[in-house]
Amino acid sequence: VEFDVVKGPKGLQAANVTRAA
Repeated sequence: VEFDVVKGPKGLQAANVTRAA
């Protein structure tokens, strides 16, 4: 998930979705 956050805003959303799931 960390690499997604580094990529940008979309990464943050992906990280949130992963945590929610």
